[in-house]
Amino acid sequence: HNTSSELYAVLRAHRLNKLAPALHQQGVQTSADLLALSEEALAELVGDDEALRARVAMLRASLGDQAINPDHFRRQHLIFLSHYKLEAGTEAALVRHEIETIFKEQT
Repeated sequence: HNTSSELYAVLRAHRLNKLAPALHQQGVQTSADLLALSEEALAELVGDDEALRARVAMLRASLGDQAINPDHFRRQHLIFLSHYKLEAGTEAALVRHEIETIFKEQT
């Protein structure tokens, strides 16, 4: 992968490392670049995959809320839930599904 190690670690921590090549093609090299990516460009990257869209939305919300330290995601949080309210019902359902899937995979 050609993405910065900081961004790749964050993507990997959020199970989004498969997006690294596409992000690289868009010129996204850092977490700041990911935050600056337009919604249209982001929608094109994730397509119709609602679960992937939800994980990317959670990542972008967490990036906007705090300075990034990749180890922070691995050592301090089991999950991150955003306080974002607009359209929260759909995202909450998607997040719940993803969390349940992860727990089932690990047990």
